[in-house]
This record gives sequence, structure tokens and C-alpha cells, in this order.
Amino acid sequence: MHKGILWTAIVLVLGCALGCSTLSRSQADTEGKDLLTTNATEHNKAPAYQFKDVKVPSELELQNDESFIMQTPQVKAGALVYTGWVDPVSLSSFYLRTMPEDGWSPMSYFTYGHYLMVFQKPERVCVIRIHKGRLTTRLEIWVSPAISNAENGFSQRVLPQ
Repeated sequence: MHKGILWTAIVLVLGCALGCSTLSRSQADTEGKDLLTTNATEHNKAPAYQFKDVKVPSELELQNDESFIMQTPQVKAGALVYTGWVDPVSLSSFYLRTMPEDGWSPMSYFTYGHYLMVFQKPERVCVIRIHKGRLTTRLEIWVSPAISNAENGFSQRVLPQ
């Protein structure tokens, strides 16, 4: 009988010890994810793969199977898709702040729910789309050559109001 009580006590002590260590580890993981969510764009900015003048926060991971790059000797263009635990509002603020620092001129942007930002350099255009999913935030970076206004007469066209 004493052996049964002793084994029960041992099992309870081990169960409590393992349960507490799992609980503290999951709380630390949650706190880390909250830190990534709130301060996602404050640390470790790295250039987007293939586009050195477009930065991407290190909390985001490149999705190779959804991304593509087209490159010739004259042109590099494509779309890069990233996902991660990042707050979409802070991510859009990050791009509105850092793209001009890297020589991009903002052309237009849409906010709330989906974020869509358009930036331009003399010979290139960059479209950034941010979408909050159920579990992660999705970032799409599209870079393409700009169309020359002089060649196509775009500057002389006016849309009817």
C-alpha cells in the first residue's frame, strides 16, 4: 500500500513539474510572438531577395514556391511573397517610412483591411501588398520596369471625371 502511495506521489510531482515547464515555455513563446507582432519592423531590416533597394523585416519568411523573378541583362522584375507574424499596420508604416529612404517616391496607397502601396523610381515601379490572414500576415513585393510616359503618350491622356 505504501508503494502505491509513493508511486502516486512521484507521478503527481513529475506531472506538475512537466506541466509547469511546458506552461512557462508556451508563455515565453507567446510573449516572443507578441513582441514580433508589435515591434515587427523595428529590428533587422534586410533587403528583399533579388531587390537590394526594397527592405524586408527579418520576421518574414520568403515563400519560394509563390515567388518568381524574371531577369535579363537589362531588366530584373518579379514578385516575392513573404509570410510571418507581423502586424499589418506596423508593416505598412514600415514601408511608407523606409521606401523613400531608399529612393522610392510614393505614388499612392490604400489602407484598412488590405494595404496596397505603389512606389516609383525613374525606371522601375514597386507595388507592395499586405494582407492579414487568419494565422499570419502575407507580404507581396512586385517590382517591374516603368513604362516611359514619352514613348506611349500617357502624359497627354486625361481620364474623364
